[in-house]
Amino acid sequence: MKIWRSRTLVSSLAIGSALVITIAGCGKKETPESTESVPAPAGGSATIDPSTVGEVTGTVALVGSAPTFKAINMSAEPYCSKANTKTVMPQDVVVGDKGALDNVVVYVKDDLSKYSFDTPKDSVALNQQGCMYEPHVVALMAGQTLEVKNDDQTTHNIHPMPKDNREWNTSQPPGASPIDNSFARQEVAIPVKCNVHPWMKGYIAVLKNPFFAVTTKDGKFDLKGLPPGTYTIEAWQEHYGVVDQQVTIPGFNAGKTGSFCSLCAECDGTRIRRPAAMTQLLRLPVIHSRLSRSGPKLGFWAKLGRNQRRMPAAPNQGVHRFAIFTACCTVLLLTAGALVTSNDAGLAVPDWPLSYGSLMPPMIGGIFYEHGHRMIATLVGTLTIVLAVWLSLVEPRRWVRRLGWAALGLVIAQGLLGGLTVLLYLPPAVSSAHATLAQLYFITVLSLAVFTSPWWQSDLEVREDAGSPALRTLAVATTASIVVQLILGAAFRHNLFGIVPHLVGAGVAAVMVILTGVAIKKRFRDFRPLRRAMVLLHATFGTQILLGGVTYWVVFYASRNDPQPLPLFISVTVAHVVVGALTLAASMLVTLTCYRILRPSRAMEVSRSPERAAI
Repeated sequence: MKIWRSRTLVSSLAIGSALVITIAGCGKKETPESTESVPAPAGGSATIDPSTVGEVTGTVALVGSAPTFKAINMSAEPYCSKANTKTVMPQDVVVGDKGALDNVVVYVKDDLSKYSFDTPKDSVALNQQGCMYEPHVVALMAGQTLEVKNDDQTTHNIHPMPKDNREWNTSQPPGASPIDNSFARQEVAIPVKCNVHPWMKGYIAVLKNPFFAVTTKDGKFDLKGLPPGTYTIEAWQEHYGVVDQQVTIPGFNAGKTGSFCSLCAECDGTRIRRPAAMTQLLRLPVIHSRLSRSGPKLGFWAKLGRNQRRMPAAPNQGVHRFAIFTACCTVLLLTAGALVTSNDAGLAVPDWPLSYGSLMPPMIGGIFYEHGHRMIATLVGTLTIVLAVWLSLVEPRRWVRRLGWAALGLVIAQGLLGGLTVLLYLPPAVSSAHATLAQLYFITVLSLAVFTSPWWQSDLEVREDAGSPALRTLAVATTASIVVQLILGAAFRHNLFGIVPHLVGAGVAAVMVILTGVAIKKRFRDFRPLRRAMVLLHATFGTQILLGGVTYWVVFYASRNDPQPLPLFISVTVAHVVVGALTLAASMLVTLTCYRILRPSRAMEVSRSPERAAI
């Protein structure tokens, strides 16, 4: 930080824009003489003499050009569109005359625990007007009441996302009573959003002392009643982060006036740091995936590889077609889940299993995506129950019947994880598990569709695989690498960790797909079933790689400053999720095909038999 003893805000900068704090007064203003001390409540050991207090006033301004933002699109909610006849812009950076910055929290950063301060009895209002938070930034003391009002004729949900305080998510329909809540610990600043309307964002700053202010359009602030001392005054702005400087309020004899000083503090590139809380509002793309800690037992795979099977006399076409229909509905469910995440609508419905206490809430804004996702999930769950029961009645192969019940167990676990995701306010680990389990369920239902097909149960040509490593091994490893990649993608999408593991996983999966494809081409170029399955895997994986590149560009560049999820961001990220699931399905088909029509060569089996005997 550079400090000049100057009253001007104009200076040459090496960077495009910077926060500037001008302290207009850091001393004591004339006050009537008083011999009465302000008592400190229980717990404080020091009192503040009002005859010695000072006042810090100033202006926060922006030097340089303000960033440009796209206009907010409220077309998803008819009421919001009608309530705003003019274009509504995001309030991330609001600049007034001469660069004055609105919505900046200015406060004393120092530890003032030697004093005790009464919690104000008056509440701080946060209104919802025209489908926007008003004011955009509010500040209050720890323990002070926050009163949230809904002046709109549509339902909102208020969802603060603190790091050091209790998170809550409460719906507020039109005409409902104000919501009163408070925060116990200091935190600057807490993001708050409405999951029904993803463009509605604001901040709540919670302080331990009363020496704070939020700038208005003129960028001014006023911190009154500070006792003599040297303080660090910090300014927080949601886009630029924080900047601070020290000021000194000298001690005075009662009734005397102190001199004023003027300091201009400019933050260079090293002083601007983005608040950690801001990371909660970033929209990041990812592939939904499912984690299986314990893979299928060896006996299951042995059954798939047997050359002699006890097949039913006539495959049941009905159960086979029903399994295909269930798998297709699962793709629809994955698409709906991706739409929920991409539209930032995961908590648009704050309760579970009902939605706003009913089976059919108003389908507006984010509620449309979240409740629609629940409706499709209910359909898939019902189809899975029917499929499991149907298989238990008509399927003679016990392992297929068990796999049907396993699919039912997976869909039940998936529903419970979805409920926990809502009730626990989208914890990254639970959300990632919810996303990954859906993929595992999908390939389970897909496998049931393959196992009940006439092709699987017919008398097929079986060839020996004399290559090393065996194609079965390569196919399983490829599918496993794609599952791991989907897990990493889900963790990235739900903010469990960064993008680097996801990129590394994509590289590993690409190598495995290439190795498997080369092995099939060299060993079984003329074997049509394997060749077709591999072409399908190459097509889906290639498309997924291209979508991954486009998604990276959209998320980190094209949509970086968007006020809400816009169509480009939504369409690309959803496509990336769905094609990821189809890539896993294609890899699973390659694996099942290898187990159905390939067997290890007899020479390899003979060479392994002494090892088995020794074991």
